[in-house]
Amino acid sequence: MYNPRWFKEDRLEFLQAEVQRLSFGTIVTSASSGLLASHVPMMLDLSAGGNGRLYGHVSRGNHQ
Repeated sequence: MYNPRWFKEDRLEFLQAEVQRLSFGTIVTSASSGLLASHVPMMLDLSAGGNGRLYGHVSRGNHQ
């Protein structure tokens, strides 16, 4: 994906804070029927690894 330099963000602390503040993400996949998108709750564990570890949950009933 093209990301123009004026939208680039490299500050790890800022990015981690935004992930924690928003606490959800969007998973998009392509299927034969078209695109599927699901909002997924996310949690960032800063104590795991150098950049942290991102956890998410998709319901079993979700068609994603």
